[in-house]
This record gives sequence, structure tokens and C-alpha cells, in this order.
Amino acid sequence: MSMTEHEAAEMFVDLYQLDVDPATIGGTDPLFGPRSAFGRDSMDVLKLIAALRERYSFDVGDLKTESFLTTSSIVNFLGSRAQTNADV
Repeated sequence: MSMTEHEAAEMFVDLYQLDVDPATIGGTDPLFGPRSAFGRDSMDVLKLIAALRERYSFDVGDLKTESFLTTSSIVNFLGSRAQTNADV
């Protein structure tokens, strides 16, 4: 279960059909909320979580939406899930 920041940015742009080059999204750029340049609010993060869950099949029961606010945090979340699965 791994994803690069660029892949996370591509998924974000594709999912919300944005007219933005994914390469221009920095790892710490806010994707959601009032500081986001993309017009996505905190409710939009749920759509991203659902798409990631479908792709990577992880349990959403104990998730915090803060894990999905930047491409860097998405990559870190998926990396931690991969590590947890490897430890089992």
C-alpha cells in the first residue's frame, strides 16, 4: 500500500475534475479547508477517503480526516497502514 505525493496529487485532481497541473501541488499545500486554493471544503475530504479506501481496502473506522489534508499526509497515512499490515 504505497503512493507518491505526485500520485496523490493526480488522484486529487482527477477525483474533483480540477483544471490544475498535479505537479504544481506541493506536498504540504492544503487540499481542503479555508486555506486550500482548490475550493474544497472539509466535507469533500470524505469523497477522497472513499476513493482511497476503494483503491487500498483499509478500514475507515478509526480514521482522522487530518490524515488526508495534504498529499504528504496521504502518503504518510498509507505508508503507516502498509507498515501496520507488514507487522501483523
